[in-house]
Amino acid sequence: MGNILTKGDVEKKEDVDLIDKLNLIATKLITTSRFEELLNLKDKRYCDGLIVITSDILDKYFTNNEISYIKKELSDEEKDENEYMYFSLKQDSDKFLRDNYGEGSSDILDKKHKCLLISKYYIKISHIYAAIMTAVNPVYNINGKKVGLMDKNINNKDELPIKKDGLCERRQEILQKNKEYLEILQEQISENKVKKRELVKEPEHCKMDNSRDVEPVIQDLSNLYKDIYNEVTGEFDSMSEDAREKYTKDLKEFYEGFTGREMDASINDFTDIKLSTFNKNTYCAKKYNRRNNHYIDDETENNLGSLIEVYGTHLAKSINSANEKQNKLTEILDDLFEIEESGLEVIIRRDLKYDDLNNIVSKTTSALIELYTSCERDFKKGISIFEGIVLSKNIEMETLRSKGLQEGGLRLYNRTFQNKI
Repeated sequence: MGNILTKGDVEKKEDVDLIDKLNLIATKLITTSRFEELLNLKDKRYCDGLIVITSDILDKYFTNNEISYIKKELSDEEKDENEYMYFSLKQDSDKFLRDNYGEGSSDILDKKHKCLLISKYYIKISHIYAAIMTAVNPVYNINGKKVGLMDKNINNKDELPIKKDGLCERRQEILQKNKEYLEILQEQISENKVKKRELVKEPEHCKMDNSRDVEPVIQDLSNLYKDIYNEVTGEFDSMSEDAREKYTKDLKEFYEGFTGREMDASINDFTDIKLSTFNKNTYCAKKYNRRNNHYIDDETENNLGSLIEVYGTHLAKSINSANEKQNKLTEILDDLFEIEESGLEVIIRRDLKYDDLNNIVSKTTSALIELYTSCERDFKKGISIFEGIVLSKNIEMETLRSKGLQEGGLRLYNRTFQNKI
């Protein structure tokens, strides 16, 4: 049947890489998938397929005894110091079981059961990885076009600039474009001491679709809280009492951070959150931004400059805050993966047990909720500052315009009256 080796012998031979070999296979599955496929982990059909792929790989490349050993390595099960490992050709091992015990033998069925139990370890890792990838969403910037990091059609990747394009970065990009709007406004009104100008450009936040932007975030978050594994279906399909308690707490924090309202009894799930879009708010709906006739003097112009500085300072603080919170996600990736000494391969950490993943999931959900809600609060504050600046300038403009008309009318009256004398 093959050589019989003790555990001590295994550690002296290349077979010590048994766990590393499995880790490398799983890591390759996770890290070389297209980013779009990672996002599809929220899809039940895709998740089912990934479980089947993972357990099928186990079934294809490892014998029953190897799988039993792997299962113990990934958990904290006690292992006998003299535990035997059987290394033989996979097909010979399975043929022996089938020839002697039949297709439905308890050993074969037990192997399938263990394959599913082991695969849940990797499914949970892939869920954590996908949620972090969604938050950061690294992309290549090719001629101004964003291309997914996992796109296999991209050549010379090492030479291409990479940028983050997660929810926070997309919010910051909108705030930056609104800052440019204010700078254009300032430039226009500073051309002359008193000048009538028009702004026809629409501020960026009036065009955004908030619900579409947040939907991937909500779906990936929901996956992380399911901690009860159904061995029959091969899915994480429900929550323990502790997970449900944390889910409810985080849901409340997320809801209030994104909507600015207290959560009511109708909200029981992240998917219940209906997010409003800015194009329906008072500022955007009344199109204050579309046509602004400016009548500005030096004092107002200088005041606008200082207000833009206030806005710019808030934007800079928002970016720094997001970067600090994203550093926690980097630490979580370090908890999951390690780099081989050669520096050429990234593998799942050798000492990572299944029970460790529960703590990592908790750290991940807390870090993501903090990141998302903080970014949203900063974003809304930035929008509020922006709209306040433009609206306050409109009021001053109208006052100055009205004052100018009155003074012009008085001068015209005086000239007319004096001509009659």
